Amino acid sequence: MDKSNYWKPIILFWLLTSLAACNTSKTSIIAASSPKPQTVFALFKIENDSQQNKSKIQLKEKMKSDGALKDPYPADWSGSQYLTFEISQKGKLVHAFKVEHPLYKHVEYAAGDDLKSKQLNLDQAEFFVRFQIDNSDTFLKIYETLQGDDKIEILTIQL
Repeated sequence: MDKSNYWKPIILFWLLTSLAACNTSKTSIIAASSPKPQTVFALFKIENDSQQNKSKIQLKEKMKSDGALKDPYPADWSGSQYLTFEISQKGKLVHAFKVEHPLYKHVEYAAGDDLKSKQLNLDQAEFFVRFQIDNSDTFLKIYETLQGDDKIEILTIQL
């Protein structure tokens, strides 16, 4: 065998293993630096403040879990009384969704053979929402809208 041909397979093998090693380390660096989606489960308590004519809301409990939701946001509520949730990451609004206002419930019930409906106005309630975030620098703003009035901010928290 010619001496020049003897080194070619060895050099080729060394180059390929070096490239593979470099490629793997780049992939792990990129994977470590890119944010992983997290699911946030949040329990809130809301109560009617008749003196200020708006609701007071507080976060009772929050839990984060790694992973993405299949459907990360609920369908928007189309009623006249609702809460709007705005999720901001790095100072930019990334998503907003509406849910039925927990203090103003429209319920249907059976009265004999008939179905009737009734509007319930509660003084306080607890409710639960879940949503997805992709960054640790995330803020949540909650707004209240009642009977077509302008929305009023009732809470801002960092998640």
